[in-house]
Amino acid sequence: MPARTDGTFGRVRCTMCDVNKKVSNFGNFFIYFCAMSENPTRCFQTEFLPEIRNFFKEIDKNAVNKILWNLDLAERTNDSKLFKKLRDEIWEFRTKYGNLQYRLLAFWDQSSPERTLVIATHGIIKKTDKMPSKEIEKAISIRKRYFEQNSK
Repeated sequence: MPARTDGTFGRVRCTMCDVNKKVSNFGNFFIYFCAMSENPTRCFQTEFLPEIRNFFKEIDKNAVNKILWNLDLAERTNDSKLFKKLRDEIWEFRTKYGNLQYRLLAFWDQSSPERTLVIATHGIIKKTDKMPSKEIEKAISIRKRYFEQNSK
């Protein structure tokens, strides 16, 4: 996840894998990177659209750290508990932190033979068991615009 940081401040021991992790600055909060992910095999790479960055600024920094941790794990494992298909080519990254359900909606971009991308469109804090259809429709609309702009 090198594009998501702007400086390294040292190392701490990971409570999940008991291995040293890099501590990096991302805006007003810190991101902890597991040393296991420094040279991993990834199923895909995730890119954030601007709305995701705005969402991260609005929520608890520890929730952001947990979301990024789960996202990194999903990239390496493609675990359906962390990354699940909703409908119409829209997927969700799933994170529970505290009593809240955080979701990042996303879609696949496999147009490049060199790498597989997942484009994260926007984030929500889910308040019900079912994903609101307006959020899925929003992601579908963003996906359509993305491919229209990138096909030119």
